[in-house]
Amino acid sequence: MVPRAFAADLADLCARNPVPCPARRSAARAGAFVPRCAPDADLRTDLGRYRVWRDGVLVAQPADVRDLWDGDLVAFLIGCSFTFDHALASAGLTPRHYALERNVPMYRTRVPLAPAGALSGTMVVSMRPYRGADIERRARGHPSLSGRPR
Repeated sequence: MVPRAFAADLADLCARNPVPCPARRSAARAGAFVPRCAPDADLRTDLGRYRVWRDGVLVAQPADVRDLWDGDLVAFLIGCSFTFDHALASAGLTPRHYALERNVPMYRTRVPLAPAGALSGTMVVSMRPYRGADIERRARGHPSLSGRPR
């Protein structure tokens, strides 16, 4: 969720960086419901945890942000690698971090994102180790890798 003044910049950042920032939906109305992909969802309460930033500093990690939601905020749903961990596990390619019930290893890189308006940054990548024999099978099952070198 970002202030409306940054919403166009965030949408542009996602459009310029579709692999690391795959925007799926945005919701601007109060309540932050996203009916097409989650009919009963309320983005202010239904996520596990939120990160609240002020002036570039993380100030809180509440489980509910209804008290912060106002008519000036626009919510975005941005895909991430977590969305395919369950599918990999179901296909017999359980990621190590998934089996250990830990967060996926993530690394900040020096690779710059294509900036948009006031927003810029560097790419963050995640790692899922697999045996060499499983890499091709794993890559075929992930649409963002189709047509890309493996």
